[in-house]
Amino acid sequence: MRHPLRHLITRAPPTARLLAAVAVALVVHPTVAPAQAPAVASPATLAPVDDLRVATVEVTGIEEVTPPVRLPRRLPLRRGQPYSTERVDATELVLRSALAESGRPYASIEVSATVDHAAGVAHILFEIDPGPEVVFGEVEVQAAPPFRERDIRPRVAYEPGDLISISAVEATRHAILALPGVDEVVVELPGLERGELVVPSIIRVARPDRLADVGLRATLSSLECVEVGGRWRHQFFLGEPRLFSISGGFTNLFAALLDGDFPCASAGEDVYAQPNYYLSTDLYQPLRVHPTTAVQARAFFRRRTSPQSYLLHGFGLHLSALRDIRPETRVRLSYYPERNELRAAGHYFCVNFGACDDAAIARLSGWQWLAPVEAALQWVPAIALEPFGPAWAREAGLWPGAIGPVWRPMARLTVSSGAGLTGSDFTYLRGEAEAAVARVLTPRTEAAVRLRAGGLLAGDDVLPPQVRFYSGGPVTVRGVRQNLLGPLVLVADPEAALEAGCAPEPGGCPAGAMPPPHRVSVRPRGGVAVVEGNVEGRLWLTTWLQLAAFADAGVVVGDTPIGDVGGRDWDGMVAPGLGLRWLSPMGPIRVDVGYDPRPSRMVPMLLQEPGTEGLVVLGDVVWAPHTHDSPGGWREFRRRLQFHLAVGQPF
Repeated sequence: MRHPLRHLITRAPPTARLLAAVAVALVVHPTVAPAQAPAVASPATLAPVDDLRVATVEVTGIEEVTPPVRLPRRLPLRRGQPYSTERVDATELVLRSALAESGRPYASIEVSATVDHAAGVAHILFEIDPGPEVVFGEVEVQAAPPFRERDIRPRVAYEPGDLISISAVEATRHAILALPGVDEVVVELPGLERGELVVPSIIRVARPDRLADVGLRATLSSLECVEVGGRWRHQFFLGEPRLFSISGGFTNLFAALLDGDFPCASAGEDVYAQPNYYLSTDLYQPLRVHPTTAVQARAFFRRRTSPQSYLLHGFGLHLSALRDIRPETRVRLSYYPERNELRAAGHYFCVNFGACDDAAIARLSGWQWLAPVEAALQWVPAIALEPFGPAWAREAGLWPGAIGPVWRPMARLTVSSGAGLTGSDFTYLRGEAEAAVARVLTPRTEAAVRLRAGGLLAGDDVLPPQVRFYSGGPVTVRGVRQNLLGPLVLVADPEAALEAGCAPEPGGCPAGAMPPPHRVSVRPRGGVAVVEGNVEGRLWLTTWLQLAAFADAGVVVGDTPIGDVGGRDWDGMVAPGLGLRWLSPMGPIRVDVGYDPRPSRMVPMLLQEPGTEGLVVLGDVVWAPHTHDSPGGWREFRRRLQFHLAVGQPF
């Protein structure tokens, strides 16, 4: 498929391209002048000169152009840089793109250099003849059935008579590709090849071989253990470009059998290791009256666990309105009413809110409505969506010859709130922000950085655990299992409590008591704030195997401990590690190994009688899962390693 951006830029008249090529030669091959005075480089006298740097870059000829030509603040060729053929070519490409965006695709550019050999610098001049204004002509739509012209025409971002614009062509492609069932969009401007001033456009829309399909999947990961599921979907449901699907499946299969061992290390143990399930229907409907707006609805019934934290069983409805304010920027306003039965969260209510008896836990853990309104802003440039792999940049024309690194960024901001007005049994205000960027350095190497921060800005004294913040696991801090970074609590049965030297009564643990890790269950308390940061370097060993080295950092801040329950109400760590990624047909499969450097610390321990929900606060104990039995250096090192198996890059 011919990319319309490149189509507009590269269809300059042959004479202009020739002049540009000559100009590049003038800049890259200056001569050593016989005198030390500045000299204007010319093709007949140029010869290579080492260590020649750019003193100034000047662009002329566009001062009177209307509408004004908008140039980026930083051109690829800048002051202080060495001469470079690639940078000159890239600068010319940027100038042509800006001119084409302003309706001047036939511009010619002449490049010259004035060289000061004594100073070892050159002054670069880009002289532009903007050429005539060019406008769009008639628009012809060629759409594969069942698509009709009335489905496509409202999504064309330009009208006959509008100035030629790269962004208008890209916005048109983006809006049409957003329609369910559209497989490919090609926008052709054949008049540019003939030098016409009124350029008609042809929009060709292709559909996939089948609009309805059935998909099955099975995955293995540390977080969901074995997951199997299926989906039926139709992309032209009831005679319109709308997406309707029905899906269902099971997760956490075989997690109980593996009991927290790799590869299901983060799936949970005990009640959290039981199989989960889900059944949902989804509807996605683009609006004809506003091509960049769509509505989405999802109804579901599920059993879901947050490993070692809580278990939800219930149903709900997710309603969203989505609008693309720019091709890379999406705004979403959502309403998420859910009715859930909360289970296996007695430790959470006991330690954080002092509700430790059966009646109090039952009251807080019963069927409840959580119905927040959520606003989200997401920014994902198209380059960040390119296929994962070492060849993607070369296929996109970014290598060889690209200047500097290639960035793949993303950012999102989410604010949600529940209250009685929204139908929620809980009132709270919650905010979260995340940003990540991968910087491609060479065809084989890249670096990536991610930051995440979130906090409960306001809320009731007692809130359900699913609105709090957790950290740790294969996509956050990889030195620990899922959710286990942050304030913790230990839950023991009477036999384990006695083994740790604790009496089965409130405050029954003596100072310095240290329970064996294999005899107690670790539960996260969640927090009211979280900050995470990740840095990762990646090296392609082959075209399908990537090596990664990373350092993950995170801090989770909890509530002030209540009553006799002590321990820190925050926890943080910096976890280094290594990983391997295999580019499989289903996507990147990765194995990461993180290292937990944390020392022993004081953690509250609770006693739970078998068959009851009630808990007794035994007091603080020493939590030393890696050093409790004074192991040797190698054994302790091995215990501190945490293995994760996942699909897709972590960020």
